Amino acid sequence: MKKSIMSIAAAGVLVVGLLLSPSPATAASPTIVEKSTKTVNFTKTGQYYSSAVKRCLKVKVTGTMKVQYVRSTDYLGNDYQSLTNPTIHAPKMVLSTTSSCSTSAGANLSSAKLTQTFSYYACGGSVSYSAGYPLSVGISWTPECGNRQAINRSMELSGPASVFTQANSNSVGTVKKVVSGRTSTSVKTCVAVGTLVTARVGSTGDNVKIDAGDICVTV
Repeated sequence: MKKSIMSIAAAGVLVVGLLLSPSPATAASPTIVEKSTKTVNFTKTGQYYSSAVKRCLKVKVTGTMKVQYVRSTDYLGNDYQSLTNPTIHAPKMVLSTTSSCSTSAGANLSSAKLTQTFSYYACGGSVSYSAGYPLSVGISWTPECGNRQAINRSMELSGPASVFTQANSNSVGTVKKVVSGRTSTSVKTCVAVGTLVTARVGSTGDNVKIDAGDICVTV
């Protein structure tokens, strides 16, 4: 008889435990309390003096970055937030050339090739990319990590001219990366902007890499 009572007691403990524990489905399904799009209009610049072609190469990259923001609450009442998949919309690169970096007077190039790249700013972590024409995804030079996969776009332009423009209207490139954390701490995601310029004056050319900085969203 004692054995039966102990079995019943043990079963009772088990039932109480089941009643107090949340189901796996509940624990794995947080409630979304806010969902929105964070939009940043960016202008990034950089410059470099090329002694080979005796020109200061000044680059400006503009466009819009959009990031999906989600705030959610789990079954214990903990709040979390995430920034998902930064997308670059219609990036535009302008190259201006002057005889020195301290002047604004234009100095012509015979021709130029402009390349802009967008990549996740940290070298580690799991990240992939997608892009719509005319942007593409491939191995490119990136400011933070050297050669690796990135969103890129190249265009060759003829001169003589001191201003060259590469526009990418109606194009979108996406950095597939999720950054998340508690709402009590800030969450930040960034995309690094890099440019590569091939500048030619007569029969002389130079390839120059110019870092234009990071585009960031912080919540």
